[in-house]
This record gives sequence, structure tokens and C-alpha cells, in this order.
Amino acid sequence: MYKLPELLKRLRRARGYSLRQVEQLTNGMVTHGYIHTLERGYEHQTGKPVMPSPRVLKILSEVYDYPYEELLRAAGYLPPAAPETFHLEDILKHNYVYFENRLLTRQDKEDLLNILSPAIRAMRKREKATRHRLHRQATARIDYYDRAARRDRRTRRSSRQDRVPK
Repeated sequence: MYKLPELLKRLRRARGYSLRQVEQLTNGMVTHGYIHTLERGYEHQTGKPVMPSPRVLKILSEVYDYPYEELLRAAGYLPPAAPETFHLEDILKHNYVYFENRLLTRQDKEDLLNILSPAIRAMRKREKATRHRLHRQATARIDYYDRAARRDRRTRRSSRQDRVPK
């Protein structure tokens, strides 16, 4: 993912626009100087970062024919998009899949699934065992500190009783 300054410069250059052409396409609503500042990412005189308004991003998204939401994400107005979820079985069964520039046959895909399934199960089993081992270690540490705290309280009580005059 590009940061906003890089993205804006890349979009403008990909369309072959100059800064002044973009200004004309925005009907002067965004000046060429401001576009240059946005592409640099900071104010030249102060060195402070520049944060364009959502309105300016909307105008530029229309000029560059680029999704407005993506510009908002690059500027930090929206959280990063969640990665798409793909099910490996669906990809292998319903799509053309290439490996080393060769289209995999149905049998290749089945073989691949037969190889991957036990490997993934074993990996999950190891992860579960690791989580279980870490849980046991944490529990043991807590038990150790609980016992130590009880022992300390008992010794403090007994030392107080020794000091109490009879």
C-alpha cells in the first residue's frame, strides 16, 4: 500500500498529467502548488506534514478516476481495509490455478489438497500444543507466586504475634 504522497504522484504521472493540468481539471479548486505540496507530503517552509481535507480527496479521486475510499485510507481517515478471505479448497476447485507457468489439472489440484491437508492439520496441532504448554507455564508461575505470597503473609502474621506483649 502506498502512502498518500506517493499515491497521488503515481496517479498523476500514470495519467500523464502535469500539476497545472490537474489544477485545470479541478476547475481551479485545487491549485497546482497545493497538489505539489500534497505529493511532497509536507509544507516546504515549515516542514509540517500536510493533511488534505476529504473534500480535496474527493475532487482528486474524480480527476484521477480512483476510488475515493482508497484515498481516504491512504490519508488515514479510514482504517486499513480488511484482507479478503479465500478458502483454498474453493480456489483450487473453481479457478484456473497455475504453478511454474503450468495450468494445474484437476488431478494436480486434488493431489495438492491431499498433501496440504495433513500438513495444515499437523501445524494446527503443534500450535494447539504450544498454546497448551504456554498456558501450563503461566498457570505454574501464578501458582508459584500465590504460594510465595501466602507464605509471606504467614511469616508476617507470625512475626507480629511474636511482637505482641502478653
